[in-house]
Amino acid sequence: MKSIFLTTALLLSVTFFSEAQVPGFMGKRASFSLNLNPTPALINQNENNVIIFNIDENSRSTKQNYLAFNYRPQVSFDYLVGKNLSLGIDYKLLTTGTTRAYEEEPEKENDYEHLHNDDVLKGSSLGLHIKYFLHKKSGSIAPIGYYQTLGLEYATLNTYDDKDSDEKLFVNDFKHFILTYEAGKQNVFFNTLLISYGVEFGYAFVPGNFMFEEPQWTIQEESGYNVHRSLFGYYVFSFKLGIGSLLF
Repeated sequence: MKSIFLTTALLLSVTFFSEAQVPGFMGKRASFSLNLNPTPALINQNENNVIIFNIDENSRSTKQNYLAFNYRPQVSFDYLVGKNLSLGIDYKLLTTGTTRAYEEEPEKENDYEHLHNDDVLKGSSLGLHIKYFLHKKSGSIAPIGYYQTLGLEYATLNTYDDKDSDEKLFVNDFKHFILTYEAGKQNVFFNTLLISYGVEFGYAFVPGNFMFEEPQWTIQEESGYNVHRSLFGYYVFSFKLGIGSLLF
């Protein structure tokens, strides 16, 4: 009798602290999505080397267009591990504009001048993220409602003459970690279709030397720091649009 009483008390205590709600929408925890980060080319020129406002003619493309945009296509897989928390993996294609320094034969001895040629920075990244759904604010069940995402990715890139070229201009690829934070909202339509939108902020862990102009830089150093600046500007801020599907 005593053992029955203890067992019943234990079951009641577990029930008291548990929730009847099944994680996920209609029990579905896994989702797949395609994302695009359309962002006005304010900080960095796009893959066509067009920028909205030309601030520095020595380090930015002279081509301007008020409708110039950068994009960052992304494929994501998420799996809910709790009522309001999911883990995911991302694969992104990275493409933006950059500049490459070169020297022109001087008119006078030792009178070299660093000029710039428009190039394209291309590559990809693989990352992991944690997504937290604000179900109390949304009044809904994940993956519906407002969310915040913290991600870490590893990017591998190189520069090319243009967006269609396959010939790398640097012998060694640029490889950097990137930390991202995203805030947005996600909705489910027809029980399976996912639509999301929000904003994303990123920090590329590149050497900070690109922030300063150094006359003693070599051609290779200046070109490398231009790549760092382009990658940093590419990630600083972007909008986020996504479409996907609940899987299982």
